[in-house]
Amino acid sequence: MNLFVIPILMVCLFSTIHSFAATEPTFSPPAVGKNYKSFIPKGWFLLSRKHLKPSSSLAFGDLNHDGIKDVVMVISDSKADESGTSENVRKLVVLFGEKHGGYRFSGAYEKILLCQMCGGQEDPFNSIRIIRGVIVVKHSGGSGNNRWDRTHKWQLRDQSWYLIGHTRRGYFDEIFYISETNDENLLTGTRIVTKIDHGEKTIIKSNVQGLRPLNMNSYDIDID
Repeated sequence: MNLFVIPILMVCLFSTIHSFAATEPTFSPPAVGKNYKSFIPKGWFLLSRKHLKPSSSLAFGDLNHDGIKDVVMVISDSKADESGTSENVRKLVVLFGEKHGGYRFSGAYEKILLCQMCGGQEDPFNSIRIIRGVIVVKHSGGSGNNRWDRTHKWQLRDQSWYLIGHTRRGYFDEIFYISETNDENLLTGTRIVTKIDHGEKTIIKSNVQGLRPLNMNSYDIDID
């Protein structure tokens, strides 16, 4: 190859990479803001899909037990794709309410949200809620007679996030209603597995590892 061509190719490659990176929206929320919209940077949007209610991606409640309402929301780096064919980046954003109004940014997490293509034939994200100070994240998916859903419950304790509950449910046959539910309560350290097969119910109880702080950005959701 001509040695004079190499620098030209390098410049072209750098320009291409720089141009591509420039199109990727960066996530740089402010430290404080007057409302939750203040923390949705340019190029990001409150998650919205055809199967979702507008309120499914936004919830209000007291997470840090100071008597002030906080916010959790799910945002995406692309607008609603009603065809459900494109991938995007999603973040669960936590905002703490300030005493004199407004919010302060607490954190943004990706790993506890399944990707758009992780649910089979449909987007797996179902909803996010704050229930009695606990963040409840729900996913569901599958196709035909093989369906599944997952519920994760996160609580702020001693300035760290703890997974306090996890429910895995599978529906293997809707005609004969064959299902299995694995419900783990990490506050009590117990697991209850409920199996239903042609109307017959079996319940199995056992122990699981108890409460421990978990990094929301390193926790993997198991859908198998």
